[in-house]
Amino acid sequence: MSLDIKAALNPRHSVVVESCAGSGKTWLLVSRIVRLLLDGVQPGEILAITFTRKAAQEMRARLHEWLHLLATSSDEEAGRFLRERALDEIDGALLAKARSLYGDVLLAQPAITISTFHGWFMQLVQRAPLNAGAPVGMGLLERTAALREEAWHAFADSLRDAPESEPAQAMRWLFENYGLYNTRALLENFVAKRAEWWAYTSHLPPSADGGGGGGERPVDWAVERLREELGVDWNDDPVAGACADASFHAAVQAFAQALATGTEVQGNKANELRAAWEISDHRKRFAALSRALYTQADEPRSFKPTRKQDAEAFLLA
Repeated sequence: MSLDIKAALNPRHSVVVESCAGSGKTWLLVSRIVRLLLDGVQPGEILAITFTRKAAQEMRARLHEWLHLLATSSDEEAGRFLRERALDEIDGALLAKARSLYGDVLLAQPAITISTFHGWFMQLVQRAPLNAGAPVGMGLLERTAALREEAWHAFADSLRDAPESEPAQAMRWLFENYGLYNTRALLENFVAKRAEWWAYTSHLPPSADGGGGGGERPVDWAVERLREELGVDWNDDPVAGACADASFHAAVQAFAQALATGTEVQGNKANELRAAWEISDHRKRFAALSRALYTQADEPRSFKPTRKQDAEAFLLA
């Protein structure tokens, strides 16, 4: 067992574990709960939160399964289970404690909490409804498709009522450049991440127009932070830079030369590339090069070398 896993299992350490899906995070988390219980932590003092009900149910089922195993298995099997969780010094007292956990957890009041984020917050609201300002009988709404559709139509109505407003102009630009489907998908994805957005911009003081930073709107603030982090200069023109790049020019010419020695179709494409490079306007030049090298679906065109052509030249180009 690695030192990192041992440290993560130690209940006296506070740890953060970052890993990909399927790497054993659930095993580690439930094992840590077992270690906490063995260390004397009461079930009601343990809170485990996850994103989905399925994951919470899996964690709860695995914990009960393991505690049942400890309560009913032989000393040898129970000892092996504990050693797998970085407990090397196993004596009779530890085994007795491990065997008692199953009953302790089942009978504990308050019980151990293994829940989803939204389920846990609902518990908090229900325990202190007056402090939370929650209406009586408030429930958790999980099927939000109808509400999102209603919000979309209300938003569309507001744009029609003020066609010259900034939101209406922005939506018109999105429609013209990306279409209705992609624009709506973009907004739906943003709404799905609204909690992260609120957390990211929560430190900005409110302004009269609903923005932050004494007049700076959250979007403007976020874009500026992103620009700084990526090192982007708004005055840079990447298309002009590419067209002025000698190595890019050489690559295009080399590829055109390689194509010219192939089939008639490849020869025509070589002429198209050379003609595109002669266009003086750099944006039109780049657009012409893109049409020659990419399909209408923005996929790279497939160019297969003939027997007479040097395949390596295609790769280098």
